[in-house]
Amino acid sequence: MLIDFRKVLELTEGPLKILHIGAGRKQNMGTYGDAKVTWVEANPDIPGVFHGCVSDQTGSDVVLNITDNEVSSSILTMGTHTSRYPHVKVQRTIPMKTITIRDLSPRSYNFLNLDIQGAEMLALKGAGSDICFFDYVYTRFYQEQTYIGAPTLEETDTFLGTFGFHRKITQISEYNWGDAFYVREKCGIIWFGTPHHGVRKSLHVLAEKTNVPFRQVSSVADADSIPGRQVILSFAGPFPNNHKGKVLVSGPNFHAVDYPGHNIVYNCLSSWNKKIIDHLPHYTTVAIQFPIDYDTIAPDPNIPRTKVIFYAKNRPPALIEKVLNVLVKKYGNDLIYFNYNSRYDYNHWLSTLKTAKFCVLLDGSESQGFAVQEIMSTNVPLVVFDCPSWTELYPYDRDIDKYRAYTQDFSSTSVTLWDEKCGIKTTLETFEQDLGKMEKDYLSYAPRDIILRELDCWKIIREYEKVYDEYGVK
Repeated sequence: MLIDFRKVLELTEGPLKILHIGAGRKQNMGTYGDAKVTWVEANPDIPGVFHGCVSDQTGSDVVLNITDNEVSSSILTMGTHTSRYPHVKVQRTIPMKTITIRDLSPRSYNFLNLDIQGAEMLALKGAGSDICFFDYVYTRFYQEQTYIGAPTLEETDTFLGTFGFHRKITQISEYNWGDAFYVREKCGIIWFGTPHHGVRKSLHVLAEKTNVPFRQVSSVADADSIPGRQVILSFAGPFPNNHKGKVLVSGPNFHAVDYPGHNIVYNCLSSWNKKIIDHLPHYTTVAIQFPIDYDTIAPDPNIPRTKVIFYAKNRPPALIEKVLNVLVKKYGNDLIYFNYNSRYDYNHWLSTLKTAKFCVLLDGSESQGFAVQEIMSTNVPLVVFDCPSWTELYPYDRDIDKYRAYTQDFSSTSVTLWDEKCGIKTTLETFEQDLGKMEKDYLSYAPRDIILRELDCWKIIREYEKVYDEYGVK
């Protein structure tokens, strides 16, 4: 390690739980003092360490180049290393299967040290958003291609910066490689009010799947009294016009026109909804989703998919009846109908999703509603009748007149998170043709992928942290 570790310790808080990848023969053992350390090393000949070849994917086949000095061993090919250190030679090679940082229980640690001879960026990418479990990252960089594909300081800054890490200390050697130390600037989440039951569950999911502190309080004043970087989520109004504390993110409710105020950011949940609120005066808006528990709500490969689901919500009864008649005639007892306004047993809903080939969705203007998330998280593709206008709500929404005074009509959607892997957008004219296509191709769709990508819990937390960085009181 090039950096004096005493300088690193000055920037840390609390006891360190260190994951050291590239342990060698634990040359740095004396550096860490009494800290808890897990030593990970790829070279199977080195005793007293956890053996694992860390890269960007689990189970990939790679070759570990073992050098005569051991410390230069790498899964990458030497570049300028051969001219900088001509006395170091590759002695032999060993075929390896890779693992990732995600396979090493990252939430058990708060400090990551990477020294794996040019493969540091591969390891970081393999961590994905789980890199946010670490408060501190100490890693090597290369300002020339010491190993082919080794990361530069700029590349490392960019990648870690995406997850809220800021470089605090840098030390470079005479051979143009160096070490950098990063600290993650995170936020706590405070909430008050009475959120929708689905939002309440989502808050618990976010707290459970990350190490971010979540606190419930009774008022804005209580929230402002908590020190440090905090984002307040408010599910109650009226909001104080003179709020001067942490960032207050209000919503999701159609009441933004009632409560403009200082340091208030309105969460619109979706991009089309944000268009509406952006036309209102004196508002700062964001679009941040509330995720479901996508690990629990998941497909079961052992359950046959034989059913077709029809899910209807907040659309004209005549339209629902037309679609239902087509489906009953075509699928008979294999059709299972759920209507949001009639309510239904939640456990029955989740178990039915696991049996569905696909779902026909006739929903209102949603911001990726929880039922839609649950359908997609179970990897059930959709045949969607989009809601063409945000004003086409049934029953009639009490707030529409307020918004019409400020904004024009916008097209909306029932499924905000969408790509070609999710299913088919349909109309009454093409419905039966689209059903035929879905029956044939339903196994080719993968809507769960977009849920895992876009509603990753750390990704949601990072959105709140970005709100604080942009709008918080400095």
